[in-house]
Amino acid sequence: MPARSSPVSERGYSCSPATATSARSPAKPPPTTSSTRRSGPSSCSISRELHFSALLLGTMLAMSGVGAFAGSVLAGRLARRWGLGRTIVATTALACAAPLLIPIAGGSGIGAGTGSGAGGDGGHAAATAVVAIAIALLLNGAGMAISNIHVVSLRQTVVPPELLGRTNAGYRFLVTGTAALGALLGGWLGGTIGLRATLTAAGLATLTALLFVVRLTCR
Repeated sequence: MPARSSPVSERGYSCSPATATSARSPAKPPPTTSSTRRSGPSSCSISRELHFSALLLGTMLAMSGVGAFAGSVLAGRLARRWGLGRTIVATTALACAAPLLIPIAGGSGIGAGTGSGAGGDGGHAAATAVVAIAIALLLNGAGMAISNIHVVSLRQTVVPPELLGRTNAGYRFLVTGTAALGALLGGWLGGTIGLRATLTAAGLATLTALLFVVRLTCR
């Protein structure tokens, strides 16, 4: 019997807001600390641009896992209520659209002890940044989990067992290959047009994936 792929391992890269935040800003980076050395480029970018503390940053990044857990619980119910095709389309749209909330995040100094984000417009902007990023990661995690549960299950159902291994290998090759190219393109755009513009462009670009999903699932 062929091994079943884990929904976690099948999570795509193009729709991930944590990946989108890896675009670098041309601004001079802050001094490297032990926490930034251990964190990936995505968390470094958020920390650098919005000056989040390590605790707040970790809490927000954990929202993706919370969303994924909630999505895994709701996946079966949604498919029974909406049907498989509609559920895949809707949750893929949710996962791909959620990163568009990240570019609206603003504010500085929150949780960093600088006080620059406290009170007045600064405090409001800082709160907006926290809420926007947390919601984006929560919705993205939920959408990715639900859609991948059903996509992987569908692939394992329709693909003959003797071809399943090669099909999964081809899928993973395309996902990881385009992720590497996307990382290079995102880094170049981040240094050329700025972080927020890059995040917006990346979020809009991922929505084009819906064209393929709608064509394949809603015929």
